[in-house]
Amino acid sequence: MRLDWVDVLCLEAIEPLIIRDKYSKGAHYSSPPYVPSSTLSGAIASDFFRRRGVNGRIEDLNMWISHAFPSDRPFKLCGSPPLPLTTLSRKEDDTYLSLALLFAKAMKEGPSLLDKMKGLNKKVGTIFINQEGRFEPPSKEIITQVALSYERRTHTSIEDRGEKYGLLFTQEVIRPGSKFHALAFLDSSLHEELKKEIEVRIGAFTKKGFGLTRVKVDESMSFDEYRKGRLKGLKSEHEFLTVDIMTFSSHEKLLELGNPIYEKIRISDFKTWFNGKFYIYKKMMGPGSVLVYPRGNLDPERIIQIELTPPQSALRRFHGLDMVFFDNPFHFDSLLSLGGEM
Repeated sequence: MRLDWVDVLCLEAIEPLIIRDKYSKGAHYSSPPYVPSSTLSGAIASDFFRRRGVNGRIEDLNMWISHAFPSDRPFKLCGSPPLPLTTLSRKEDDTYLSLALLFAKAMKEGPSLLDKMKGLNKKVGTIFINQEGRFEPPSKEIITQVALSYERRTHTSIEDRGEKYGLLFTQEVIRPGSKFHALAFLDSSLHEELKKEIEVRIGAFTKKGFGLTRVKVDESMSFDEYRKGRLKGLKSEHEFLTVDIMTFSSHEKLLELGNPIYEKIRISDFKTWFNGKFYIYKKMMGPGSVLVYPRGNLDPERIIQIELTPPQSALRRFHGLDMVFFDNPFHFDSLLSLGGEM
């Protein structure tokens, strides 16, 4: 597989984006607060093949794209994307910090370090954040519908002795103007295509006038330049190595790093629909998961090789799997803001 360019892609909704799915055992359905990599990859691939008038295969595409995370402004290449962090607390001045390194130091040096956590609000959930600031997911309008069957999805229900029965569906609407940003590794042909700015349709009801989205390149860099820039960004002077999961990833991706000192991970089965079939990836680490490893004698060249090596499987690349980000500066800056030393 050949990767020539690294791009920051901006997605801007031109028309309302519709997300639709059924309730799960009566629980309220809520879609992810980001555009899944497989959705973006599929839209770009369809546009690419349509323009060339060919029926292509995903094996012919050299692309590996992250989820598109919500942000109203682009992030700097070689810097951290607006990642969904779960190891956050809020200080009294309403600024956020990541406690991943503080917990790692406490587990290594003793619990006395945890005294620095006093007065922090630890129940803040998942925040999309990087060095440039915090980013809010676009607001959604949620509509509930009742359908007679999953296949028909008609807006009708069965009434029996005054009670209505049917499958519940949620329909979420994201308004035009909402923006998302993704990190894309591409070959030259796809890079040149996206430089021209394209319009694709994503989400539900795309044939009924919804989902039109503009995709453009905000910043680009050759793959070799990006690799050199990322290599410089690794905090080799620090005793810890942090890992943020950008897309769903397997434990095997990080196996040779050893055992983490600290981890806060979300394990789930990742399911995706492609060409009339569900593909299920078992026990994947979800976006927002954070791990901390002792840096020890880990070779920076080996670390960056792990980060920038896409899956061998074309299907896994198409679904954007196994993308991780080492040494997010936000973690280190957070600990320094508490007076910690790394």
